Amino acid sequence: MDLEPWQAGIVHKKLFPGLNYLLRLRDRLAKVAAPDDPLLQMVRDAYDASWRLSLEMHYRSCAHGVGKESVKTQTDQAPPAEPLGDFTQPEASGVSLESP
Repeated sequence: MDLEPWQAGIVHKKLFPGLNYLLRLRDRLAKVAAPDDPLLQMVRDAYDASWRLSLEMHYRSCAHGVGKESVKTQTDQAPPAEPLGDFTQPEASGVSLESP
């Protein structure tokens, strides 16, 4: 299913409260439960799955960036930059390396 970036952004924002709750629950359980406690492991798994989903929704909400090309219109394009010259040679840049 393809979501529009704005739709993915809404899902991403709605996931935050639950993700935040799972993070706090995981941290609290880690302080009082045994490391091999099944409940702690389930909370860790739930947090990890929620985090991955939140991250995926974040990436899908971006109009461009990781794995996507920027879509630019004619008005979005910046004018070409003026050439700065050849800075591989000191004299071309107007900088002298000799003492005055």
